[in-house]
Amino acid sequence: MTELEALRSLNAPLGDFLDVGAVSFLLADGDSLSVWREGELVLRGFRGEAPEVLAGSRPRPVVESWLTTFPTRELRPGMTDLSYNGLVRYLITDMDRLETLAVLPPVDDRRILLDKERVVMEIDTPEGMQMLEIGYLDEEYLRLGSRKPVGTDDSMEPVAIWRPETGQLLQVPGFVLVTVRNHVLAVEGR
Repeated sequence: MTELEALRSLNAPLGDFLDVGAVSFLLADGDSLSVWREGELVLRGFRGEAPEVLAGSRPRPVVESWLTTFPTRELRPGMTDLSYNGLVRYLITDMDRLETLAVLPPVDDRRILLDKERVVMEIDTPEGMQMLEIGYLDEEYLRLGSRKPVGTDDSMEPVAIWRPETGQLLQVPGFVLVTVRNHVLAVEGR
């Protein structure tokens, strides 16, 4: 780094150095992923062999090795292999980039998220099975006097990601619920 580049970095706002990701591990580094919505399996996939690196090329991102296994090809006819495997790949990429809008106090009560459109993800990682639950926040179960969710620009009710084993609760953008809902609608042919 040149002195000028180093000086620019040191003068940057502190926020440029912070990781505001809502998920503390990379889903792309996992071995398998299962996604349920309101108790119904929506997506499932696993990490296959690393993408081939051609001579003179850079290594491909790990997420490109992920393969979709559910819904089956029969439920999503007419898709190319790239598009079909993209069902899981794009969700993983979105989750790995999911930002935190607000840190809320830990909660040990699963009723913190409404059952309507609740998404449960199980990810088999090198550190073991990880579970994430995403859904509309039921503010009634936030601790009295705790920080309230921030307003969102997408006119949705506040959405949060909750880790049952730790109680960690983070408000996040609601697009993940929309993405999973769209997968369900595509399979149902709507």
